[in-house]
Amino acid sequence: MLGLAASILAPTARHTLAVVVTLNVVVIAPIFALFFLLALSYGQLRELRYLPLYFPFQMARRLAKFESTLSLPTRPSPFLRRRGRVPGPQPADLVKV
Repeated sequence: MLGLAASILAPTARHTLAVVVTLNVVVIAPIFALFFLLALSYGQLRELRYLPLYFPFQMARRLAKFESTLSLPTRPSPFLRRRGRVPGPQPADLVKV
């Protein structure tokens, strides 16, 4: 994706678009061939119409998982609290006024 964006946005990186397309064809073509052969052998040729949507769906799903992992709140580690690196509640905080 970064190579594709660079090839579109940067005029000095036009050759990158050819590299990105070539690599995608080299990597994805055998996968499509395998899907086609398996669909043919199992009699599921009508399901091949959804195949072009499979790879963008997988990329979107991976991106959503990655973003959700980054947005998880962090919890203080009990190990660090025992070693005194994370400040715990102070006695002055516990006193009721």
